[in-house]
Amino acid sequence: MRDRKRETALKKIASGIEGFDDITMGGLPEGRTTLLMGGPGCGKTVLALQMLVNGAARLETPSIFVAFEENAGSVSANGETFGWNMRELEGK
Repeated sequence: MRDRKRETALKKIASGIEGFDDITMGGLPEGRTTLLMGGPGCGKTVLALQMLVNGAARLETPSIFVAFEENAGSVSANGETFGWNMRELEGK
């Protein structure tokens, strides 16, 4: 029980992703770097993009996306396939 209290005391930033904020007890830790790891096709880019889109469009949370194997155009095109207007959200 003591560990659970310590976790809830950590300030979190909501992702805006249904269910994700519940299982992470509020989102990702504020002021900390979060690294997503996993094999190709497991959903790292989609999860990160969905969090960025929700942050910019609904939550007014500034974010940054860093990719080592994809350029900005490729990442943006990936987001567009979900109906997200990536160009419009860039300034937010």
